[in-house]
Amino acid sequence: MIHIAICDDEPALTELVERLIGRWSGVHDRPCLVRAFASGEELLFETAGSYPFDLILLDIDLGGGNLGGLELAGRIRQTDGQVALAFLTNHPGYVFAGYEVAALRYLMKPVAEATSQPNTHTTTMLASTIIIGSIAMLWDRVLISRENTRALKE
Repeated sequence: MIHIAICDDEPALTELVERLIGRWSGVHDRPCLVRAFASGEELLFETAGSYPFDLILLDIDLGGGNLGGLELAGRIRQTDGQVALAFLTNHPGYVFAGYEVAALRYLMKPVAEATSQPNTHTTTMLASTIIIGSIAMLWDRVLISRENTRALKE
């Protein structure tokens, strides 16, 4: 099972990503457990420095608290260098800052303004495909990492 955390202050987007992951999980018979957090503070408080996740999806601009996604990623990296981090955001200007915290991916959200454009469905489908592709890639990475960890212990 892959354990995924989503830290985003937009409930509608969080629900969409949870549904996409659930759909992918069902189709590919690869169980995923998703846990959502509305702020960086909530994630830090509830995990207390131990991150029981294989992947954490972070928004850059977490309006629900004082801690932004990049700062949160930095705090996570202080105690966990292994968990996969991916940013899911509206802010392309921070893509290079993601490398400083060893982010695996930097994914653009479907932009809110896209809802008024005629090809909204195409934009949303492209973003969904990228998210699901990233989850599939992470699944393979998690399995390889677990196998390597077991081999080192033996």
